[in-house]
Amino acid sequence: EIDNEKDEQEMLRLLYVASTRAKKQLHLLGKTKVTKIPESNSLLESLWPFLKDDWCKETKLEEKLSKQEEVKPSAEMYPIERIPSGYQPPEPLSPIHGNIISEIEEEKEIFPFLWAGTAARCIGNVTHRVLETIANEGLDKWMPSRIKMMTPQLQIALLGEGLPFDQIDKALHLTLTGLQNTLEDPKGRWILANHEESHTEFSLTLYSENRFIRNVIDRTFIENKTRWIIDYKTSRHEGKDLKIFLKREKERYEPQLIRYETLFKEYGETCPIRKALYFPLIKEWIEI
Repeated sequence: EIDNEKDEQEMLRLLYVASTRAKKQLHLLGKTKVTKIPESNSLLESLWPFLKDDWCKETKLEEKLSKQEEVKPSAEMYPIERIPSGYQPPEPLSPIHGNIISEIEEEKEIFPFLWAGTAARCIGNVTHRVLETIANEGLDKWMPSRIKMMTPQLQIALLGEGLPFDQIDKALHLTLTGLQNTLEDPKGRWILANHEESHTEFSLTLYSENRFIRNVIDRTFIENKTRWIIDYKTSRHEGKDLKIFLKREKERYEPQLIRYETLFKEYGETCPIRKALYFPLIKEWIEI
C-alpha cells in the first residue's frame, strides 16, 4: 500500500509539473466510459472532482446537437474586382541568405553554472519573476507583509520549476528571505523604484560568431543621465571571507555585464553606462 501511495503521489506530481509548464495555452484531452466515468487509476480520475460538472455539460451539449437537423450553410456572394489595365506586380524582396539563418539561442542556456544545482536555479527563477512584478506594479503596492502572504504561491512556483518536494522548505525560506531583504534594503528599493526608461527582464539580441543570442537584462534604467545595468544574483554566502566571495562573483560575471554594455551601445545608447550586481539573499551590491 505504501508503494501504491508513492506511485500515486509521483503521478500527481508529474501531472502538476507538466500542466504548469504551459506558457500560453493548455489542452487536456481525455475519455470516459459510456457511463461517463473515467478509467480507474488514470490522470483523468484524479482530476474528475474538478472536471466532472463541465465534462458532463459538454457531453449533453454534443448529444443535443447531434439530434438536431443538419443546417445547410447559406451561399455567400463574393464581389469580383478587376485588376487595372497595365498592372505590374511589385518587385520581389531580396532572398534570405541561408548561410546566416539560425535559431536564436537563450543566453541563460549558454552561460549557466550547473554546479549551483536544481534548488539554486528554481530559487533564482522565482525570485527574478517576483522582482519583475514588483518593479512593474510599483513599490507603493508592495510591503514586506505582502511577501509573507505569498508563501503558498511561491511554494507552487518553486514546485512548478521542478524542485523536488524534499527541498521545498529550505528553498521557500531562501526565496522569502531574498524578496524581503530587497524590499527592506535601501539599495534594493532604489533598484526597483520607477526611473527614466526603466525596464525589467529586458531582452536584447546579439549576433556573434554566426549565432543569434538572446540576452535578458534583469534591470536597467537611466538616472542622472547615466544608464544603469543591474543583474540579480541569488548566490548566498555563509561564514567568513565575504569580500573574497564578492570578488570572485565580480570576476565571474564581469564578462556578462560587459556584453550587456556592448549590446546597449550597438543599439544606440549614448549615455554613460554603469554596471552592477545585486545579491538579494545577502543584501550586497558590487559595481563593475
